[in-house]
Amino acid sequence: MREESEEYPSTGFKPPPDDADRMRDFLARHGGPASVPARSGQSNGGLAGWSETQAADGWVLRCEWSRLSEVEEIKYSEILSSKRC
Repeated sequence: MREESEEYPSTGFKPPPDDADRMRDFLARHGGPASVPARSGQSNGGLAGWSETQAADGWVLRCEWSRLSEVEEIKYSEILSSKRC
């Protein structure tokens, strides 16, 4: 699970203030964290990226973000993983 204040590597992008609340709520509804580590990645030279945290019941909380100049966009999705833990 990401630390509350963790920035995404080499981008300077920092999750929104309610990121930790979203993650706590998600994990509470889905049986806690899975035994697999969180994953993340970036593309476009650090202008876009994603992170995923998997819950014990196989659901994944995915955060996708992008930045264009001074505008940042963030989208959260809950996805049932095809690779259940």
